[in-house]
Parts: sequence; C-alpha cells; structure tokens
Amino acid sequence: MGIADHVLWIPPQNAAGMAAYIKACDVLADQFFLGAWGSTMPRALYLGTPAIIYVNESIHRWCFSEMPPIVNADSSDTVHAGLCRLADEGYRRELGAAGRAWYDQHHSNKIIIEGFSRAIRDVLMGSEQHRLQDAVRELRDTAAISRGLQEKQAVRERELREQQRAAFGELRDGRIASHDIQSALDTISSELQEIRAQLRRTATTIDQIGPMIPNMLRAQRLARFVFGPPFWFARFLYRRARRGAASHGASSSH
Repeated sequence: MGIADHVLWIPPQNAAGMAAYIKACDVLADQFFLGAWGSTMPRALYLGTPAIIYVNESIHRWCFSEMPPIVNADSSDTVHAGLCRLADEGYRRELGAAGRAWYDQHHSNKIIIEGFSRAIRDVLMGSEQHRLQDAVRELRDTAAISRGLQEKQAVRERELREQQRAAFGELRDGRIASHDIQSALDTISSELQEIRAQLRRTATTIDQIGPMIPNMLRAQRLARFVFGPPFWFARFLYRRARRGAASHGASSSH
C-alpha cells in the first residue's frame, strides 16, 4: 500500500500506557466487521477521543437506550467517508465531548458496579425466594398426601370393620372355616400396617422440611438488609463518622 513509513508498531501496553496512546490520538480506529465493541472504544470515549468503528445497533438496543456517539463504518467506502468527516477538528471535538457524556451515563465504572450489584442482589434474593417457594410447595404437597392417606385409611378401616363383622357373622353361622377367617384378618392387618408406615414416612418428611422455613426466612431478611438501602445508609454514616474522627484527630495533633 506504500504506507509502511507512516505506520508505527508499538509493543503491548498496560492499561496506563494504552490510555496514554489513545488520548494522544486524533481518532481511534477500531474493528469494521464484528459489529460490537470490547474495552478499547469505551476507553476512547472516556478519554474524549472520537472513535470510528462498526457497531451493529440492532443487537445492542436491548441493553443501551442510546447508542454511543461514534462514526459507524463497515466498509472501505464508509471508513473513507468517516475519516473525511473526522478531518474537521471542530467535529472531532464535538464528538469527543459527546462520547465522554455517553460513557458517564451508560458505561462508567459506577454504572457497571450498580448493574453487577443489582444482578447479585436479584440472584441472592431470588434464590432464597425460590427455596422458600419450593419448601412451601413441598409442605403443601406433603400435607395433601397426608390428608389423602388419612382419608384412605378412614375408608379402608370402615371397609375392614364391615369385613370383620361379615366374617364373624359367617363364622357364627358356620359358613366359613376358621383358617379362612385368619387369612382374611392377616390381610387386613398387613394393609393397616402399610397405611400406618406411609403416615409415619409423611410425618418424618414434614419434620425434616419444617425447620428449613425459619432459616430461609431469616436468610431472606438478611439478604434484603445487606443489599437494601438501610444498610447502604448505615454504611455511609459509619464512613462519615470515621472520616470525621480522623480529621478531628489530625487537627488535635496540630
């Protein structure tokens, strides 16, 4: 291309060195085919350096109410047209100021920290709420099973009593043998034992789940306190008090 004598290759830089180079530039040229940005373009906007880059706005509208003020280019023709516009110093200055304002509103460390804090708070509180809902649902299902078993037991006991009365009546009338009655009574006893075992298992499940509810409620209240405004305000007052005490101590020493 005949531009080798106009290109300066520099070694990899740390964050401070990279920022110094970006700030010294008239224009930052990023990628022209991906349609997205990494950390370089926002850093240029923070430093007030106008950027030319390809941004596919359609895939970013879900998370940004306003697109970054950049020169958007995705072909050799649009790159050439963008560089011609950026040759105007006034336009570069205007674009640089708009870029810094966009960065402060949409991409600053403060905004990112607030976003992460909200996400962490939502996950923690959501997890506790889900656990609580699962426990309540399990208790409700267990209670329904228990009621069903109790109703089944009551119905079965009535049937067994009727069978017993019928068996004793037939025995009294001499219509069935004693060993047949014993076999019927053994079957009835086995069924009653199975019903009682099911009820014991249900009671054990309730005993295991029950103690979880207070702990979940306490954890949920703690999460709301730690991530809620009252804790932030208390922490703010504590820091102000510490600073005031430190300033007073320094003044006294003088």
